[in-house]
Amino acid sequence: MRAGIWNLVIEQGADETFVLTWTIESTGAAVDITGFKFYWTAKEKKTDSTYIINISTEADTGIGTITLSDPENGEFKMSLPGAVTTAYTFTSLYHNVKFIDTLSEEHRLLEGQIKLSTEV
Repeated sequence: MRAGIWNLVIEQGADETFVLTWTIESTGAAVDITGFKFYWTAKEKKTDSTYIINISTEADTGIGTITLSDPENGEFKMSLPGAVTTAYTFTSLYHNVKFIDTLSEEHRLLEGQIKLSTEV
């Protein structure tokens, strides 16, 4: 499976929640993600060792969360609180969304760039 491209904008200082529904492109059928673990990471440079965004379904670190909101229908939510996005100063990030399935195999679902819309 090749990762899909997902470019997005984060508004500095805003609570951000991205609701994603994973479907099979050819049929439109939802992918059951029950039991999957998801990870969202982002860096300024792909070679950086420091993550600007690093959240997962594994634990709430206080910097954001991923929740399986309707796993049978392929829906999950990735959220960043305004207290976190207020501190963002980047211009652009590279990001990806990975998952580990019920067979413990890791895959990249999405990749792309994030732009920051700064506060006035």
